[in-house]
Amino acid sequence: MNIARIFFIVVALLLSYVTAQAQELRRILYGVSTSISHLPVWVGKDAGLFAKNGLNIEPVQIRGGAVSTMAIMSGQSVLSGVGAGSVVLAG
Repeated sequence: MNIARIFFIVVALLLSYVTAQAQELRRILYGVSTSISHLPVWVGKDAGLFAKNGLNIEPVQIRGGAVSTMAIMSGQSVLSGVGAGSVVLAG
């Protein structure tokens, strides 16, 4: 009785096996400046740490808070480490 039950469960699990399909990674633009505080973003990109964790982060040089605010408000950039105060005020 127990062997038949286990056999039935194993067969049911094998028949319901579904393969997962990989999605293409969405490109995420991250605004950075020439400041040393943005070095971890560049290191993560060059070392492949973002790709390893399923992220496609693309660092983009941005000059200041106003340009960063315009990029985020227009949807061109999702994240930015430049001029966070002006982005918060604009939101």
